[in-house]
This record gives sequence, C-alpha cells and structure tokens, in this order.
Amino acid sequence: MVLDSHQTTPAELRQAADARDLEAIAFSAHALKGLAGNLMARDVAALAREVEVCARSGEARTGFLAGELAREVDLLLAALADRVGQDTQAAQASGVQVGDV
Repeated sequence: MVLDSHQTTPAELRQAADARDLEAIAFSAHALKGLAGNLMARDVAALAREVEVCARSGEARTGFLAGELAREVDLLLAALADRVGQDTQAAQASGVQVGDV
C-alpha cells in the first residue's frame, strides 16, 4: 500500500537534503513525481519534478525545495491515511468486509 511503502520517504528526503546528496534527492523526487501523478496530486507532482530537475543540475536551492517536497508529501500521506480511515469506517458501517472490496 502507498501509505506503508512511502511512510519514511519524507524523512529520507530530509536526510538527503541535510547531507546535500543530490543523487538521493533526485531519486526520491523522481519516485514521488510518479506517486503524486498517479494520485492526481498535481501540485506535489510539479514540485517533485522541480526538485528532480534542480538536483540533477546541482542548483543551490535544491535542499530547500527538497524540504518543501518532504512537507507536502507528509501532508499528502496524512490526507490519504484519513481517507483510507473514512472508507474503512464506511465499509464497516455498511457490513462490507474491507477485504471483500
């Protein structure tokens, strides 16, 4: 599940920014660009694309933007977790087993 597989991604992105590891930032940003695109989170996808380009070109603002991306991904994951919780509650209220869907 997306929530499980990306739970540590924001922290990893922050660590890469602190270490000025442009390769790791670009790698994470690329993965997040795809994730955000699949979730129709266009603003997050656009920021991830910008971070990836900046990291690959060695721009000084990469660390700052990576931190912003980490914050946005934290918010996105929280919103997804909230939505999943709501869907689970609604399914249980209607008598549907979550695994049946």
